[in-house]
Amino acid sequence: MDRFLEVFNSVVENNRAALEKNQISSFVEWWYDSWVLKLQKKGWSSTALHENPIHSGIFFSIWLTEKDLEKSVFNYNIHALKLRELEGYTIKSREFANDFRLAFTSDQSSWKNVSVNYGPLTLMQGYMPLVQESFEKDVDHLLKKFIPLCPIIDHLFEVRKKVK
Repeated sequence: MDRFLEVFNSVVENNRAALEKNQISSFVEWWYDSWVLKLQKKGWSSTALHENPIHSGIFFSIWLTEKDLEKSVFNYNIHALKLRELEGYTIKSREFANDFRLAFTSDQSSWKNVSVNYGPLTLMQGYMPLVQESFEKDVDHLLKKFIPLCPIIDHLFEVRKKVK
């Protein structure tokens, strides 16, 4: 099943210029019993993506598990973990999540099977049908939909910077 990691790596490589332009790092791995693609913009975490495969900050994930294969689905979400620990910011997780969801409302209907009805750690989450023939195209589509959300998150961080 390394095919899923190959697809994730291929999508990252095909979008390398856009990811670099937007200062987005990627992590592709078999991780916690899942095939995972994670994207995180520089500055959205207190640790570099390559140093710590995302235990804090904000990141976008696309993943699937063995159970997802049985159901023929794969998942995506934006997590916001340990935001209070980010240096240089004063962040209340619930307020941050609410502000993101308010800004996301105008685009929400264009995301397949998405919900924002979660606690503050999951800003949004959805799933898509797993169709082998279109999986790479579907992952590419999600990655490209995530990039325009970056300025929203950047703004939410900007207004929460600590005043020196």
